[in-house]
Amino acid sequence: MANRKFLSLLTSCFLVLSSSMNFAAASGETVFITGSGIATRLHKPVLKEFPGIIAKSVRISENPLPSDEKTDEISESWLFLGTPVYKHKDHIISSCKKYKKILCEKPVGLSKDEISEIKAAIKQSKTCFRVNYALRFLPCLEKIKSFAKENEIKSVTITCNAGFNKCAPNKTWKSDCKSGGGILYSILPHMVDLMNFLGFEADVNSIIFESSLKPPMNDIKLRSRTKSGIETQINIDLLKDFDEFTLNLETPQGVKIFDLINSKESKIFGTAEYISGTLSATNKLSPWRISFKYLLEVLFSNPENQKLAKIEDAEKVHDVLEMILSK
Repeated sequence: MANRKFLSLLTSCFLVLSSSMNFAAASGETVFITGSGIATRLHKPVLKEFPGIIAKSVRISENPLPSDEKTDEISESWLFLGTPVYKHKDHIISSCKKYKKILCEKPVGLSKDEISEIKAAIKQSKTCFRVNYALRFLPCLEKIKSFAKENEIKSVTITCNAGFNKCAPNKTWKSDCKSGGGILYSILPHMVDLMNFLGFEADVNSIIFESSLKPPMNDIKLRSRTKSGIETQINIDLLKDFDEFTLNLETPQGVKIFDLINSKESKIFGTAEYISGTLSATNKLSPWRISFKYLLEVLFSNPENQKLAKIEDAEKVHDVLEMILSK
């Protein structure tokens, strides 16, 4: 009996030590971050939660000269690319010559044409390239995937309401869709990738949508079907006075509602709504902030993990954006 207790205690200690070693694997490393928006709102503060990680801001030249691209050594550190969407292509191609590992903000470039150029650069430089589709790492997704596997799903609906766009954007490009402004390049890509990750990828030929502006800037109701016939819908409105983020799965027995914020704090009593600002990446309750931390734990310990989004996943999102922009 004593031997069994000792072995059990030894096993527990080993598991704890293994977990600590995985977490500490990133200790003492430098992570380079770029940009003045998401980098300061999300990347830097979350990186501070990792003991031993040093976050260092770097600037990528707007008009790099050939001499800027020459380097004797390629950095082994991660580069977190948080610059505006319209700069992604040039910045990624330039950075591939200097960094072996890049985590890029969604949606990666402005178009599928840019994705093709980026893919070529990544392949040539053999860069480990990952995309910050962090919602894949929300803890509740395992319950959602299990429910979807165990039930006949008739339809899936994602609803995201927030007041993000009630105040004028602080950057001119954010009001210009051609430069990567508006929901097509900010919130919608997260929702499209989430649908794809859960196995509800849209047949792009089935896509229909409506919004108050063309192209959509603040709101969109996007309907489609999967190739297996499941109805999907994404509802986004960023001019609300409250925050809401839910995923509904309809079965023959009824509708199962998953609250993706899922907190008693800041919740408006009797509703699925939260006070405005809860969804902001600066809020500790934000699904983006919570899932980004889980993403980093996997990124630092196992960058080859299949859960991490790659350039091909970004390309699938652009399939949807391209269809919307063509209509």
